[in-house]
Amino acid sequence: MPEHEARWTNMSPIPFLMASWFARLVAIGALVLIILMILPYPLQYVENADQYEYLQKAVDLGARARARLGAKVQQWVPTHIAGADRTMWILVGGFLLVEIAAARVGGLFGARADYLKLKRKVETWQQEMGLAKDSAVTSSLNAKLEALKEGSKGDREELLRIFAETKRKLSGMGRELAFLSIDIVDSTKMKIGEDQETIEYDFKQYKTFVDEILKANGVIKVAWTPDGIMACFSNIDTAVKTGKDVIRGLKQFNRDVKLMKSDFRVRCGVNSGYVYMDDDVPLEEVSDRVIDIAGHMQKHAEPMTVSVAKTVVEPLTDREGFQETPKIVDGYQVYAWSGEGHGADGGS
Repeated sequence: MPEHEARWTNMSPIPFLMASWFARLVAIGALVLIILMILPYPLQYVENADQYEYLQKAVDLGARARARLGAKVQQWVPTHIAGADRTMWILVGGFLLVEIAAARVGGLFGARADYLKLKRKVETWQQEMGLAKDSAVTSSLNAKLEALKEGSKGDREELLRIFAETKRKLSGMGRELAFLSIDIVDSTKMKIGEDQETIEYDFKQYKTFVDEILKANGVIKVAWTPDGIMACFSNIDTAVKTGKDVIRGLKQFNRDVKLMKSDFRVRCGVNSGYVYMDDDVPLEEVSDRVIDIAGHMQKHAEPMTVSVAKTVVEPLTDREGFQETPKIVDGYQVYAWSGEGHGADGGS
């Protein structure tokens, strides 16, 4: 996309809307002047037209406009053509061109204002639904949106129809999902005093260790950050089990695999809920409050624990080891399972 085009596609629709209104007012003004100037010609065929005061006022207004504007035109344009003064018809032709051009410009600016308003609406909706901009689900919607840049009213109506159809199609993509957030505790401090090769080796081995557990538990999608993950599962039991498996497995990992002096310790947060999930979009691009809460649970969790909301604990098949905590996260009472005493090493 050219740079100048990219700039205006990110602008507010208000300037284009105002420009559209102004251009349309100019078009209306030009049309009114045309009507006023040619009004005497059709009125000469109307009986008793001079009895209507408003018609006479309109005729007088047109005459004054012809006289004033005609004088200006005569200064710049030859008005005597074929032995007659053609000033009025030159004025009419000029204002007709102005009306056509202004109406066209107003339509273009209006189309761009519509495009920008609908573009923002579509982008907001895609973000709320966790959809990628190039998602296959919204491909026809995005194609029609791009066509609207220079389009017409028909294009706008077609876009709204496709928008409604896409939303109906998406309703079938919503499902109950569970999300597990894991982060390494004090990862920056762990690296102090260690050589780069050891750091790279240990963190690569940690990623392999977690990946194997994720796959064994049937992870649907996973997004990695430098020191953490957000993983998606089909149900809450699997998400919680995965967090526990990572914590339990770290005892052996810290003893037999890692080389750094500090042990790997993690915090885990889990949440579940109804989420619209597009198979074409990476998990890191999905935006949903259900996912956000899983991340917040992890940030407030103690090392080597799995934190969940009370509402999430209740439907768990295996609730053993979960204890109520005094913490409230996003309005939810937090329950936590601790790796201490469950086969995990709390580390140094």
